[in-house]
Amino acid sequence: MNSNSQDKRICSGNFDEGLDIDLVEYAGLTSFTPEQYDELQEQLENDFGLLQRCEEHHYLILMDDEGNEQTLETENLEERFFFLYTDNESEFKSSLRKQILKAIGAD
Repeated sequence: MNSNSQDKRICSGNFDEGLDIDLVEYAGLTSFTPEQYDELQEQLENDFGLLQRCEEHHYLILMDDEGNEQTLETENLEERFFFLYTDNESEFKSSLRKQILKAIGAD
């Protein structure tokens, strides 16, 4: 899926280290305790576990080493870097909050 001009780029990341933002803070959960972070990590393992639970309003686009988006013609399946986009930021944040709270048993 190629990014749409009205979609918002949220962050970048790579498949080894995860995203370059804190999804908990991005979702608006600013008073998370270290224990809650530990529980979230235990339940989801990584950022991608959380993204998989949020089925809508986000997608990843592979990028090359210079930060350029890859197209179907140039896409290199060995690339491990990507951009995270959303087509509806408020709905995506809401879905993140719901899944985070559910994962730690606070829903």
